[in-house]
Amino acid sequence: MNELNPKERSYCVYNKKLPLYTEKGPKGLMVYRRSDNTAIAHTIIKKWELVAGIYWDKISGKYLSIFFRDGSIRIIDVFKDGKLVAFLRTQFKNVDCTYWDRIEEQTTNEMKQFNKNIVDLMPSLIQFVSSANKLSLIPYTPSNANWRELDAKWKKNRVIDMHCLHQSETDSFLMVLNGDYYLTLKTPETDLSEKVPACSLIKSANSLYQCIYKDGSARKIDTSSFLSSKSCIDLLECILSLKDMSKYTRNHLDLLERVIIKPYLDFLEKICDGAFGREKLINELKITFLLGTISDELQDWLHYSVGDKNVTQWRTLCHDAYQQTTELFTIALMCACERMILLSERCFGLIMAFQFESGADDNSRLHELNELMSNLQDMLKSIIYTAEESANKFEMLKIFLSWLNDRVHEELDDDYKPQLSITQNSNTCYKLGKSFEYLLQEGKKDSEDILNFDIIKHTLEKIEANISRMNTKYIEPILENKIAIDTKIPFFKANYSPELTVTVRDIVKISQIPYVLYVVQLSSVTPTPINEVRVGTANIDGTSTNEKILPLSVVQMSNDIAVIKIIEEPSKKSKEYEIICSGAKEMITVYKTTLHIRDGRIEMALGPSN
Repeated sequence: MNELNPKERSYCVYNKKLPLYTEKGPKGLMVYRRSDNTAIAHTIIKKWELVAGIYWDKISGKYLSIFFRDGSIRIIDVFKDGKLVAFLRTQFKNVDCTYWDRIEEQTTNEMKQFNKNIVDLMPSLIQFVSSANKLSLIPYTPSNANWRELDAKWKKNRVIDMHCLHQSETDSFLMVLNGDYYLTLKTPETDLSEKVPACSLIKSANSLYQCIYKDGSARKIDTSSFLSSKSCIDLLECILSLKDMSKYTRNHLDLLERVIIKPYLDFLEKICDGAFGREKLINELKITFLLGTISDELQDWLHYSVGDKNVTQWRTLCHDAYQQTTELFTIALMCACERMILLSERCFGLIMAFQFESGADDNSRLHELNELMSNLQDMLKSIIYTAEESANKFEMLKIFLSWLNDRVHEELDDDYKPQLSITQNSNTCYKLGKSFEYLLQEGKKDSEDILNFDIIKHTLEKIEANISRMNTKYIEPILENKIAIDTKIPFFKANYSPELTVTVRDIVKISQIPYVLYVVQLSSVTPTPINEVRVGTANIDGTSTNEKILPLSVVQMSNDIAVIKIIEEPSKKSKEYEIICSGAKEMITVYKTTLHIRDGRIEMALGPSN
């Protein structure tokens, strides 16, 4: 352990899977090895007062989630020098407590024999990426796969990630499921006149969590119905995959326009519109094609504006624009659209199953499915049409560019022999004439040309709106009903006299046993003045079992305590915890609590830390 200011050690969190721990350091949040206290990773944090929680990955131990009070979550890979692998931004503000849990699916093998997902049986997707202003192919990885996909040695079933945040103003919770699905959970109480901030979120048992409030009350969050329902997890994964495919489609359209289409259109604007004028140029080229005559102005354009270099670039850009459009639409967007159709059918099948289970009267095919499927079919037709038209237009424009290449080189070299013969094949004349029309259309905003994706993008917007309505109307209520939030209970607040003001400073779940360790501040003016800070253990239901009063030095500063933090230290022989007490005037005291379990009882030893 590094010799740091104890106040800075309030950011110390031990990794229970690997011999690592975190601390506040000169470069931000540091990750150290326990064996030699060597720093292996760090992430920069400028405003430490905004940190709401730090949690280790409970399955592999290689990731760290850092929650902030503005609702954002930073996930880093400690084996890659603290590289940011995900940044989750939520709409929650004034976050007072947080929790990150990774849970394996709790369904049995018998439940896995049916309900196969056809999408999983389809060939793997690929994705196009930009490399040196060109498009190249790489295997497709879903969003958040870089931190969510675990090796087989770490898991047997599917893993559900739950990032939970509590907002003090509305006393509501936000569950971020699998890093992408945001589910707001409201508490049963409607009276928010008394806003009590939360102190901590703890996991009290499998699928059961407790939010402990500053006044000693608590609230249970039960996720067992959600985690034990395979259909519910299937529905969650289905809607996330549907959104992911929609994002995949939009990203590929934007990539194609930005990397391939825009340079081609910019080149045409420069070489045609800027140097000659598009319509005038096409008319001059038609006259040359039909009559064989060439004007002085067109000669200058062929010689000085186009030349050998630009005609070669024209052919290259045209090839990329049309051929890569055909490839991208055929092997990327078409496959994505097919997946979206299958995922939509699966989503609605699961929704109808839940409706049938709940006894809903109307179990007919939902209206939203008809609209969504219609839009998906329209987009698939547009994608197929675009791919076919792109291939056809490229064949015709190749004829034009070969003809143009001959005209350019005839101007540059009097002895040049044309490579394209328009008399040997009657179809060549037709294609060349048609290519003038395509050249005139390219780049026009009101054109339905292959290079304008407004129709597909508009259909995609309608699909995204359909998915959003389906999620809000059907999926969110299903997931909300599977996660139960109870009303507040007194918890260990009931163990004290009503005259006492109870303020919970910190509380942690004791590993492997159903007990909690807490630090509570008690104060009262009448009938007898009391100002104490106590350390105690309690059953998970709040029944107090053992308490000790912290020594006088802590009591003297209890009126202005800034931080009290319980840190669990790894120990094989006993359960050891450090209690960091820091005052607003930099008065810092560290105590060590050692817990021993004997005859089913917890014995607590409290003393100064060495």
